[in-house]
Amino acid sequence: MKKQVSMNVLIGVGVGALVVGLLIGGFVRGDRRDDEFAGRNMFGNNRPGPGMMQNTGSGMMAPATPPALTDAQKAELALGAAVHSPKALTFDVNGGNFYFVPNEIHVKKGDTVTINFKNDGGFHDFKIDAFNVATDRIQGGDMKSVTFTADKTGSYEFYCSVGSHRTMGMKGTLVVE
Repeated sequence: MKKQVSMNVLIGVGVGALVVGLLIGGFVRGDRRDDEFAGRNMFGNNRPGPGMMQNTGSGMMAPATPPALTDAQKAELALGAAVHSPKALTFDVNGGNFYFVPNEIHVKKGDTVTINFKNDGGFHDFKIDAFNVATDRIQGGDMKSVTFTADKTGSYEFYCSVGSHRTMGMKGTLVVE
């Protein structure tokens, strides 16, 4: 019993020392001015990559500009909207800070839908609650796929569930006709 109490005290002291060290380190590093970091990305350079947030210089991060639809994505969208009997459809969806391209997908009830989600930058996922669809959270440059059957009609939101990304605009609509 005494050894258990001693071990708990040692762990508590160690965690406390770690917290104090981190706080002191933050104050020591806090002597740098914000303008020293203006225009720099998380890698310490000023070269924003696709899907990376842009520093506005005011300490606020602005959403990156989404890329244009590729010809392949346009063809996938047209195929999904065509008159048809139920079929298997695949959509390549790019996501970044804070967008999805395309951000609207049309399919027919009964279609088997595969979403190939490619993360352009940051840390994101792809979810559609109505169909119990979710990719793992992935880093920029990675890709994950999900497949489901669109078995009910309506408009359904897809979104990124990381932090406040959804409220910052990282969402879109799946329309099942």
